[in-house]
Amino acid sequence: MIIVYRYGLLAPTLNGDKVAEQMSAAHRYYNKLVEIERKLRAEISEALKPHETPAAKEIRAKMAELHQERRAIAERLKAQDASESATIPEDELNGLRHRLAKIEEEREALSKSLGKANKPLYELPAVKESILALREQAKAQVREARAHCNVYWGTYQQIEAAIDQAKASSFSPDAPKYKAWSLDGRITVSAQGKECDIDGLTSCADTLAQLQLTPAPVPTSSGKERTQGNPLPRLRVRIGSNEKRGPVFAEWPIKYHRPLPPGSKIKLCTVNRRSIGTHIRWYVCFTIETSAAAPQAPTQARPVAVNLRWALARPEDPSRIIAADWHDGTTGGELIADEGAISQMEKSTSLQSIRDRELNSVKLIIKDLFNDLLKSLAATNRLELATEHKERLGHVHLCRSTRKLAGSIVWWRAHRLPGDDRLFAEMERWRKQDKHLLDWQACSAKKALNRRKNGYRTFAAKLADTYDILLIDNLNIAALAKKPEPEEERKHNKQASRQRFAVSCSELRLVLENAFKMRGKAVVKIPAGMTSQEMVRFHASGESAVLPNEPEKPKKPSRRTRFAEAKARKTAAAEKQALAAGAGASA
Repeated sequence: MIIVYRYGLLAPTLNGDKVAEQMSAAHRYYNKLVEIERKLRAEISEALKPHETPAAKEIRAKMAELHQERRAIAERLKAQDASESATIPEDELNGLRHRLAKIEEEREALSKSLGKANKPLYELPAVKESILALREQAKAQVREARAHCNVYWGTYQQIEAAIDQAKASSFSPDAPKYKAWSLDGRITVSAQGKECDIDGLTSCADTLAQLQLTPAPVPTSSGKERTQGNPLPRLRVRIGSNEKRGPVFAEWPIKYHRPLPPGSKIKLCTVNRRSIGTHIRWYVCFTIETSAAAPQAPTQARPVAVNLRWALARPEDPSRIIAADWHDGTTGGELIADEGAISQMEKSTSLQSIRDRELNSVKLIIKDLFNDLLKSLAATNRLELATEHKERLGHVHLCRSTRKLAGSIVWWRAHRLPGDDRLFAEMERWRKQDKHLLDWQACSAKKALNRRKNGYRTFAAKLADTYDILLIDNLNIAALAKKPEPEEERKHNKQASRQRFAVSCSELRLVLENAFKMRGKAVVKIPAGMTSQEMVRFHASGESAVLPNEPEKPKKPSRRTRFAEAKARKTAAAEKQALAAGAGASA
């Protein structure tokens, strides 16, 4: 059984700068692989064009028309954003944005159709040879990018796996997508080709990851050890090699709140960095494989049915939402969504609205004060002092990123201009207020999500400890979450959408399934559209068989394993040919 254990970390106390470099290099490597893949797709498309059928050419012409329409709409929206006054009515503006989304869906559908129409072309000898050469060229580019990415192999393997998933998940002409840089990142070590168990981890004998269980004082940001506070164990993860190919470790204080199961094998160790507002949070995930035997199923299995819902408990009270109802054939009950979590999520949304209003207001103020400052500098022949300032704030009224504007204000602090006291005071006032609101918003959202998940875990644990079979409806939540098109008869219920978002049925279903599977119990999917009592009767009628936990699907070998196997096959074939040649010569 594969299980993931998560632990909180403090900021790195050893080689933190190298960890930051690794994460930045990993981001660049991901975008480099995206560039190579998009270039390969474009070259293959060009290679297929001379051999396409009339139907395929017609599809390609439609895609070109949609591309031109999308560009025209984007130009109109860009002009609208650049204008200080509204030039497009609100209804027409919403229609243009909806049309943009519709164009993306149509382009992806046409791209799939074009792929099906061109599928027979891949068997043509000329096309096959051309595509093979292009793919070999792309593989060579990937190998070169990997050699110069400066990322340790466990991390770049995860990046390449993410690229493979992105390539397979979308057929859009613009896929896969580039990723913008943020403070989020991760580094990974993989116990591939060797056994890494818990004993090797805690004895600090492993060369990939080490867990020092002896608590040690936690240093402050200045490097001095704290005189107060609890000492913590240390986690060390390999981030590279030295000149003698020895391990180079980074170290974090770890909140080791529960032990890893003894005797299990560590498959992956991933250290994650996440930004919550203006704060940085660290945590580690151990992916382990345990061979512990699952509990034996009882002779008389007790089922419980859970019906996912997001209905109001009372129409007059919109804060009480029923997340699910359950029944075992005799007794039942309801799970009421945590009102405090819902309130915190709504508060987070309202804080975002406040930040948007403040940004729109301060942009106009900064623009006017900045123009006045430029006039005063021009009057005293000192306008050349503000050359870079004009590049940063000359188009401030078009700025839509609070992070970018705050960065410009921090830069301005070290590059003051004569007579900018009023302007800088206004910018600094907004920056401090927005920083406070951003932290408030991010922490409120994080606390709300954690509070909701903890409630679901408690509910799922009680059911899993009491019953042996989970009956859950096989509801397609993604289809319900999709907003209807304007031409559809189905209407969009904003209140129901709000309730569904607050409850998060998909998270509840995942928590329930994990709770039962972790205890070695069965999960049975029931067709959607039944109440919990009807689900129990449907199961008792024998129409749905009790299914044990599905066996884990064999994982696809990693790139490193596939490369090693291919190299071994080539070596064996070369040796066989050499033996055959030697036998022929001796004969």
